[in-house]
Amino acid sequence: MNNQALYQEEILPFQYFESLGDSILYDVYKVSKHPEVKKALEAVWKTLPAYRTLKYKRKACLTNLLCNLIRSLYHRKPIALSFNRNDYSPPKRYSAIYIKYDFLIPMVKEMYKLGWLEMKEGYYERKRSTGKCTRIWATEKLGNLFFSIDPANDITEDYHELVVLNKEVKCGKKSKKVYVDYKDTRFTNQLRSDLRKYNTFMNDVKVEYEPCYESKGENYREGNQNLSIIPFLKEYKPNNVTNIVNNVTNNSNITFPDYNVSNNDTFSLLRWIGAKRRLNSNLHCVFNRGKFSCGGRFYGAGNSYQYIKREKRKTITIDGKKTVELDFHAMHISMLYAEAGIQYNDDPYLAVINNEELRPLLKQLLLTMINAKTKGEAIKAFNWELYRLSNKDNLSPEEEKLLAAFRKYNLDIDRTVDDFKAVHSAIGDSFCSDAGVYLMNRDARIIRQVIMYFIGKEISCLPVHDSVITAEEHEEELKRVMEEAYSQEMNGFTCLVERK
Repeated sequence: MNNQALYQEEILPFQYFESLGDSILYDVYKVSKHPEVKKALEAVWKTLPAYRTLKYKRKACLTNLLCNLIRSLYHRKPIALSFNRNDYSPPKRYSAIYIKYDFLIPMVKEMYKLGWLEMKEGYYERKRSTGKCTRIWATEKLGNLFFSIDPANDITEDYHELVVLNKEVKCGKKSKKVYVDYKDTRFTNQLRSDLRKYNTFMNDVKVEYEPCYESKGENYREGNQNLSIIPFLKEYKPNNVTNIVNNVTNNSNITFPDYNVSNNDTFSLLRWIGAKRRLNSNLHCVFNRGKFSCGGRFYGAGNSYQYIKREKRKTITIDGKKTVELDFHAMHISMLYAEAGIQYNDDPYLAVINNEELRPLLKQLLLTMINAKTKGEAIKAFNWELYRLSNKDNLSPEEEKLLAAFRKYNLDIDRTVDDFKAVHSAIGDSFCSDAGVYLMNRDARIIRQVIMYFIGKEISCLPVHDSVITAEEHEEELKRVMEEAYSQEMNGFTCLVERK
């Protein structure tokens, strides 16, 4: 049997996955402040050689390694880790979280000897130019220290570079986005400083939401108990597993599938349990097309609050307090009118057809026109969005309304595009002219003013592109600050701020 076959067929010690070939790449950005990670860190650290230099960096390296091993348990896949020194390049702008080869690899080998992890060494066949990275995974000894950790909540991403510049490049018939290096200026330094200030403040804030018992497939359920996932094989902790299952299934408030407690595979038993889920609030800023005048909105990472559905955002709490999300009404249309020297106060989406049922469809079309470069591109993008939604499961209420309007009314898209240009003739030239990416740059400046105002007052807030979430008690202040920031950016013009 050759080395490649071993990766597919050999049964290895404590192998809780099906194949070494189905693996997860090692992620240098994973970090965690969970108490069990810290406890495991100290337990492992005591058994390692007594390092004399750079202990804090070595501990950071070990924390990152433990986070990856937790991911391995959770996904039931080994971690693919290169043992090739050439793959550990010096840090650059977008890879400044740097795991040194001389820190990580000796540590992995030592933990293997001590029984903390299992390992299958990689190989390379020069004749065939094929090979596999080394695979690592946690042993029972290490995995039992992670019994209550939920990777989705308790492991986050720590990106060193907070100001990101990218552009699209051709890759065959397709294109892809690549990072662009740049020289720092007063603008980038100040923006990075603001983001660090925001992230540092929000790291001590508990942002949570209620998942509403959604089903995500056979191996995923969410309930309303403050319990954690079971990331390890059942037979090693049978009493704990049985108690947790009984606790959940005996609660009449939970709709839960029938699981076989005697099943040897804990992963098919439970995934996540818990009424509230912790969300990541860290932000970074992304600019597009290799220009700091394009884009610049704030984005989250990992299990960010930005990436849950709109209706779920209504359940977000900040340090246990209920929240409200305020939004600028028709912001980009209002901005275009302001740039033309006109104060616009009407509903731009109903200006063509005054029909509330059609409004979601008309809004989608007008926003597509703002972001498209040509009329043809706008129509193509709009039709693609309709096709995507028509084949999508679990539509949001807004998406359902959009599709319902599309199916009920035989809207002539080509004609409606022309009608929008006519009815908004004062800004018609901005439609289908690629204006969106520049408008995003301006709305990002407005939102930046808002969030830095609140952070300066030590009040938590969460931007979602052109809207902001904060505790209900600060709603009036948030509305005022958003209106003032918009007026300052748009030379005295105003835009309605309302609950989303």
